[in-house]
Amino acid sequence: MELTGTQVRVEEERLGLTELASSGLRVLLVRVPWQRSVAVHLRVLRGSGDDPYDRAGLAHLVEHERVAHAATHAPSLPPLAGRTEVAWTDYRLCVPAEHWRDALGQAMAVLHHGRLTDTRLAHERQAVVVELARAVGRPALRLGPLLASVAAAGSDLAAVGAATPDSIRSLTSKDVDNFLRDAYQPQHCLLAVTSPIPGAEVGRFLKAHPPEPPYHLTLAKRSVVDRPPAGPEAALSGTLAMTMLAARPTDPHNHLAERLAHLYLTEPHGHLDRLSSPSGGRIVGSAMLVGRQARLTMLSWGQVTSAARLGAALHGGLRAGGPMAPAELSRLRERLYLDRSFESQTPLGLAGQVLRAAAGEDAPPAPRAELERVSARQVDQAIGKLSEAAVLWRIADGLPQPLES
Repeated sequence: MELTGTQVRVEEERLGLTELASSGLRVLLVRVPWQRSVAVHLRVLRGSGDDPYDRAGLAHLVEHERVAHAATHAPSLPPLAGRTEVAWTDYRLCVPAEHWRDALGQAMAVLHHGRLTDTRLAHERQAVVVELARAVGRPALRLGPLLASVAAAGSDLAAVGAATPDSIRSLTSKDVDNFLRDAYQPQHCLLAVTSPIPGAEVGRFLKAHPPEPPYHLTLAKRSVVDRPPAGPEAALSGTLAMTMLAARPTDPHNHLAERLAHLYLTEPHGHLDRLSSPSGGRIVGSAMLVGRQARLTMLSWGQVTSAARLGAALHGGLRAGGPMAPAELSRLRERLYLDRSFESQTPLGLAGQVLRAAAGEDAPPAPRAELERVSARQVDQAIGKLSEAAVLWRIADGLPQPLES
């Protein structure tokens, strides 16, 4: 398979994974013959951490604007689902396989910069303001994990929560256009497509519909923040976030043991969940293991009577450990297999998994036989390694601060 004027690298892997590069855009195609749908997952490696200092919320507004812009290119399909994180912005869509061309066209339209009208800008600004309003009183649903990811990445912590209704309303179409030209270049993007369509056919479509030529501009780094953000800090008083960083394991079994330990700690009715009620709150957030070099676990709680009390209970519970029953280990192995198996993935979940692996954030699924070789002792050791590296964070004086145990 060749694309004119482009160096193409093709790799055949399990389920027919094909990787190609076009105009700076990395594309990963996975042919899954038994699927009846196509999933498209586009990741732009720019997020809220790339907001200019005095333009808080710009990346989030651009995400809304790009969803609306792309929808005009395939009005018969559902719009892309968008999500803005600190380091990236995701766009996702899953449709019946016969609509794969329209789905790909809609995703590629994210990289085609169209004219933003004042009417649509006003509409999208209001949509973001509504999202901010919904977050007040429910900070654990988003801001705790956001806080943990920023802390682990070493980004500018003072930028967390900086977006306010006023900062969103001050953004202009020129701000959006500048951000698009700087951040939404093909070389900053990954595209994963899982479908029953042969990779060569998808490649021909992409050749006929390439992204716009990349802009040769440099993304300006955010200035150092010299004042606390003006965001809704009051709503964060009871929100905690936890980071767990660990070195890259040299033994693949250690890697699997760490994932099993993660499930044991964080799944519903797991170890941490059982700690929440006696501590005055309940875990309602999410948790992830991300990266081959480091592990990040993100947890958050709703409003609690004492963040310090919950933090102390969490530290104590992490170090308490305890023997794991054989039935519990068996259930964890099954959960991990189902969560990570290509065969059991939904099309959209499979596309996301391929994309995360391409970004170096995740490891490929492990065969069931390999999971069976991980012992309860290895899981206990992994829990100890994670707990030793755990750091809790909270909001104090408008800024994220580590919470002492």
